[in-house]
Amino acid sequence: MKQGYLFKRGDTYYLRRTVDGKRSTVSLRVTVKAQAVAARDRLLSEDAKLKIDRGRVTAGNAWCVFECSLCRRQCSPSTLAGYKAQWGRFVLKMTDSLDLALITREQVSAYLGALKGSVGANTWNKHVNCLRYVWKTVQLDTGATLPDVFLGIQALPVPLVRHEAFQVEQIQALYQAAEGEMRDIIGVAAHTGLRRVDCINLQKASLSPLDGLIRVVPQKTRRISAEAVLAPSALVLDVWGRSEGNGSPYLFPGARSVLNACPQTWGARFQRFSVKTLALNGDAGLYGFHSFRHWFRSALTDSLVPEAVINVMMCHGQGQVSARYVHPSADALKGAADSLTDFR
Repeated sequence: MKQGYLFKRGDTYYLRRTVDGKRSTVSLRVTVKAQAVAARDRLLSEDAKLKIDRGRVTAGNAWCVFECSLCRRQCSPSTLAGYKAQWGRFVLKMTDSLDLALITREQVSAYLGALKGSVGANTWNKHVNCLRYVWKTVQLDTGATLPDVFLGIQALPVPLVRHEAFQVEQIQALYQAAEGEMRDIIGVAAHTGLRRVDCINLQKASLSPLDGLIRVVPQKTRRISAEAVLAPSALVLDVWGRSEGNGSPYLFPGARSVLNACPQTWGARFQRFSVKTLALNGDAGLYGFHSFRHWFRSALTDSLVPEAVINVMMCHGQGQVSARYVHPSADALKGAADSLTDFR
């Protein structure tokens, strides 16, 4: 038996429905009643089709079962969207076996094996865990007899990441071996200490034409609007000048598109590049992009730059009341930038 009724919260319509004694609420994401009625009828029709044969679930309707299931744990809309994207990627490759009960362990193993070459170990592990979770939830919700296609699939070992600074010689080697945007990103990262997401998303407008300083609100401190203030070194100014002709408001439009589409992909590319260039032993741990930030602070400290100036440049200590009253002069910031090694 299927039942359902509409109700409204604010401007958005919701559907509360009961299928086989299980009640759930779903946002219809519409504000017009006629559209809400159409969406309600469509969802209740899908519920009715699922009820015809509770033991048969296809890859196409499995997501609907999962999204409406009371067996799954509560999560944020962004997390649910991530689950949907991961499941959609899996379904796209399983079109020959729409019935989940017909999907074999060999097919899943072949799919995951092909995926290993295109993503990092951490991304691969998260993808497998997501598929396992959706599969198990659908099985519990519908009572369908599904094969355990993930049996025997082991997580990939994730390389250790060193939480330490690069050496000057290592950054020099990386800078000389890199080309194009990668080389410029390495130089800017070493001379600004910005985190990966902030460095690659740098906008040309961040450099003020009035005082010649770079002002960036890091993603990590965006909630409290704390900003990092830096003076650009000659190397950074050179990158800025060459980026004027790229037709984008960003310094690194190519890397930015990759990073925003899949952060793990760009991070894996950088790690593979650093391993090859520096001939690193993966068992001893790999350097991450954050090692530029470690080197930046260490280099400023070795050059006797005052701690208060370093905190402003790295956006550290902004939670302390006293730190909010520190406003280093442009000359002090320029002196700190001049103390850094010019890798060119």
